[in-house]
Amino acid sequence: MRSTPQGPRSAPVTSGHSSPGPGSFGPAFIHTGLEAAFEPAVRADLDAQHPAGRMGDPEEVARAAVFLAGDGASFINGAYVPVDGGFLTW
Repeated sequence: MRSTPQGPRSAPVTSGHSSPGPGSFGPAFIHTGLEAAFEPAVRADLDAQHPAGRMGDPEEVARAAVFLAGDGASFINGAYVPVDGGFLTW
């Protein structure tokens, strides 16, 4: 795969003629343990920034990654999948 300023978007262009290429996913705020150091008001604000009303769990991001890597996504070519509890909709 050639390197271009577009990053992952170049992969489907260079490999899409033979088979679907990689997709990408974008998590919003995800529980990592670091949020435990935040003040309660800051943590509540992070939760409120998601229409789902909460931050995501690492397992939710992992399921998106497994899906994009698996046979179920065999015809997906260069898609961006937000794993963000609706964060981008606001």
